[in-house]
Amino acid sequence: VPAQAAQLSGGADLGYTASSGNSRTSNLDTKLRLKYKTGLWTHKLKLGAISSSKSGQTTAERYTGSGKSEYDFSPHNYVFGQVQYIKDLFAGIRQNISETVGYGRRLLDSKSQHLDAEIGAGFSQTQEQKPSLARHSDVIGQLGLNYEYRISKTSQFKQNLTMQSGR
Repeated sequence: VPAQAAQLSGGADLGYTASSGNSRTSNLDTKLRLKYKTGLWTHKLKLGAISSSKSGQTTAERYTGSGKSEYDFSPHNYVFGQVQYIKDLFAGIRQNISETVGYGRRLLDSKSQHLDAEIGAGFSQTQEQKPSLARHSDVIGQLGLNYEYRISKTSQFKQNLTMQSGR
């Protein structure tokens, strides 16, 4: 793989909706994505938060974060290490942290389209929701697909699918 200059890219999303009438509702959705590529390394950071309320009562509150480093050992093959964090105050699982390492393969790599497939293994730590707040640790397997389609110079479609399985 030829040496390349360092590249920094990213994006941010901010969405807010509010309505009033028989009840008042509001929804806030924020996301931040950063990608730093230097030589054979690519580092990615994703952060997100979602909050919803109805008539002054919070009905959803979720925070997510992930960090991933990839090392290209050939033009179509790479290894990765990843840490993911999810905290959801209204789901059955209060929070989950997972650490995985694995192998990725670039199945499609053209000017307009990219498709990566990944397989990995790692550990997961989970905390149940109230009232128990019980904690569990587990060995996990991970499969992933990452697809990007560049529609034009200013727009693109991205879809990431990650499945983790354990006990």
